Amino acid sequence: MNLEAVAAQDSEKWQVFDVLPVKVEVTEHQAEVKTCVVYQRTTVGEFPGGVTQPVQYGERLKAQVVYFHQYHYVSLERTAEIVADLYSQTVSEATIVEACAETAQQVEPIYTAVKADLSDTTETGHFNETGLRVEGSLWWPHVVCTALLTYYAPHRKRSSAALDAIGIFPAFKGKAMHSVNFRPIIHH
Repeated sequence: MNLEAVAAQDSEKWQVFDVLPVKVEVTEHQAEVKTCVVYQRTTVGEFPGGVTQPVQYGERLKAQVVYFHQYHYVSLERTAEIVADLYSQTVSEATIVEACAETAQQVEPIYTAVKADLSDTTETGHFNETGLRVEGSLWWPHVVCTALLTYYAPHRKRSSAALDAIGIFPAFKGKAMHSVNFRPIIHH
């Protein structure tokens, strides 16, 4: 029986969440080149801020490679592979390293401010470290955090010498907790 002419008394709704197809978008900027008819001097127009090279990667793509490599600890080779798989766009490992260096430079003032605030806080601070291989050697990423702030610093040692070298612990005014046993660390 055909129900097209029958009024619906209700409806069911089913939803599908998906990601739109993603591709790299290329935006070309052109600067006019003109020669003065009187002085015979050539002038080139200005490119928009942030456009510094004839060919470069945009901020969103660079942010994603930093996110994969730094936040998720994906190797350089695999980060490049992910970008190629997702976007059909090749990026070199050197590009990823450069993007990470640019980001580090941009967040340095915040990193410095967090370190200063943690050194001066009277709150409880949590200190911890875990082993990590860096170019085949065992290093120790140390973390110091409160309810609002977190600071990471790599060091070759796990000991109090590392905490002294990182610089927060010697000036720390709060109660220091270590995650091994969650007992206060007594320091002088």
